[in-house]
Amino acid sequence: MHTGLKILLCWPCGVALTSDMITGHRKNCHQHTKVPRWSLMIAHLTEANVQISPEILQAFLNFCTQHGVHQKPEKVKPPTAGGPPIQLLAAPVPGFACTASADCSYCVKDLPTMQRHSREKHPAPPLGDAMYRNCLVQRMFTGVGNSYFEVAANLESGGSPDLRSSLSRLLEPRLEAALVTAPSTERERTPLIRFMGWDLVMQDVRNIAKQRAAVNLTKEKHNEEEHGGIFVRLREAVEDHFLKAFTILDGHPHRFTILKIMFHGRSVPRDS
Repeated sequence: MHTGLKILLCWPCGVALTSDMITGHRKNCHQHTKVPRWSLMIAHLTEANVQISPEILQAFLNFCTQHGVHQKPEKVKPPTAGGPPIQLLAAPVPGFACTASADCSYCVKDLPTMQRHSREKHPAPPLGDAMYRNCLVQRMFTGVGNSYFEVAANLESGGSPDLRSSLSRLLEPRLEAALVTAPSTERERTPLIRFMGWDLVMQDVRNIAKQRAAVNLTKEKHNEEEHGGIFVRLREAVEDHFLKAFTILDGHPHRFTILKIMFHGRSVPRDS
């Protein structure tokens, strides 16, 4: 069962089914198919021609009802165009998608059928204009009209993707982004930043992840014996200052006065 589309998928045939199609599909396509008995919860792991009892079939149809599986193909809403293929359906094939209207999502694999659709559904096109384009299509139902849908050519089917690889492809390109950027406008600079001028120091290094990593690696190589440990103590003092800087004025009785001094320096306007 495809939980998103609320349809059933026939693994051997690579087609979609609704609950009303189960009995006829099995009779026409799998009446003499050998299936493993364990798939029917029978103890012996042997293959045989299994006759499904009416009780088992009814139990399965009850399951479909409980989980909202569609009964009729026309009730199934096809996937959004341009998404990944549906796993277990037959592989996508080259086809055509209608472009005559933004509301028309008609797709098919053969050109004559698409041309007939254009004539019947979208009459009087501009002279010489093709109202379709090439694409990849996948089919849900056999023997049901308009059961093709467009899939993206560069996406894999939604099966069991490797989570680590998927996250790496998604996140690694973003690691080069500027993680520490300067304010884009003067109003975004806080009084503390204006006073200290931290955002003006080494901007070419701060905005590039690899260069920041190189600087951090250099800082980590300082030790207590080097120049009396001044670099190590300086680093610790700066880190401690950063931790306290944004909260040190919280609750201070002269908070606004200190902010004005930090904002304007020694030239505090009278009207401030």
